[in-house]
Amino acid sequence: MLVWRLPTGISTPRVTAWRRLQRLGAVALTPGAAAVPYSEELHEQLDWIAEDITDWGGDAWVLPVGALPRQDEARINRLARERRAADKERTRTTAAAART
Repeated sequence: MLVWRLPTGISTPRVTAWRRLQRLGAVALTPGAAAVPYSEELHEQLDWIAEDITDWGGDAWVLPVGALPRQDEARINRLARERRAADKERTRTTAAAART
C-alpha cells in the first residue's frame, strides 16, 4: 500500500503519480492511498513512486499490509484485475483507431 500527500498547487506531480499507480493496477482506497496485490516487483515500483513523491516535495510511505480479511483481499485483487483489463482494452481501442 502506498500512502502519500503532495502539496497543493501544481497538479503535475499528482497526475504523474496517479498515472504510474494506475499502470501498476493500483486500487484507490482514498485520495492519497492506493493498494496493489503484493509482489516483490510491485513493492519495488511503489518504493520508486514514493521516492519521486518525496522529491516533488510531498510525503509518501510504502506500508506493507499483513493478512487482510479474505473478503478485502479478494475485493482489492478483483478491482486490480478489472483496472488492468480496462487499461488493456483502452490500449487496444486506441491502437485500432490509429490504424484506421
